[in-house]
Amino acid sequence: MPRTNYEKLKLEVQSIDSNLSDKISKMNSILEILEQDISELMVDVEKSRNSNKELGDKIISLKTEYENKEVEFETKRIELNKKKSGFTANEEKISDLKHRKITLEGDIGNSERIFNQLQSDIARKERALKELKDDLVTAESLYEHKVKVIEDEIEQVKLDTINKENQYKVLKIMLDDDYVRTNYYNVLKVVTQAGVDSLDKLQRASAVGKDEVRETLQVLHTKGVITYDPKSGKYSILKEFVV
Repeated sequence: MPRTNYEKLKLEVQSIDSNLSDKISKMNSILEILEQDISELMVDVEKSRNSNKELGDKIISLKTEYENKEVEFETKRIELNKKKSGFTANEEKISDLKHRKITLEGDIGNSERIFNQLQSDIARKERALKELKDDLVTAESLYEHKVKVIEDEIEQVKLDTINKENQYKVLKIMLDDDYVRTNYYNVLKVVTQAGVDSLDKLQRASAVGKDEVRETLQVLHTKGVITYDPKSGKYSILKEFVV
């Protein structure tokens, strides 16, 4: 009878050892999986670390915490081999590590989302920069157009100035050639006056004798400054001039 009890007890002990060995083996497998997962996750973390230093520090902290827990777990595993008891406590630790792994995976997911958001922000800023460059090109083209318009206006002013100079030259020639005397000068001052377009009107506006007015018109006609019709007394200005 004692022999039977001994054998039965021996089988129970062997069963317990076997179960413990299986569970320890499973825990080692879980630990290896966790280590592999952590390694893969740390590779992903390294990729996004440059974009977010603070996040990288947090991941390093989590890794250190995990390593500390791993040491703690190893200590518990040794104690389990020695005592072959308290397995329930170790299972709770393993469960806690699993929860921490899930938390770590969540943190990694958040890191990836932040990294993707950073890439999106960079792309958006690049588009904004391109639009700004396009606006600058457009503004430069508009500026060049305005410069061209101003240059054309300056050129026109130069031409107008030359024309005015030519008009003054005509008058100067007439004065130098003694074609225009004081009375004729008084006629010239009103010859371009609005509403004055005939011999009679010019004579009244200048208060100069009609013969002198007629002679002045004839001289202007000869010089090509006006067209003058002696029969009707009508004239029209060909070249603008200022007296």
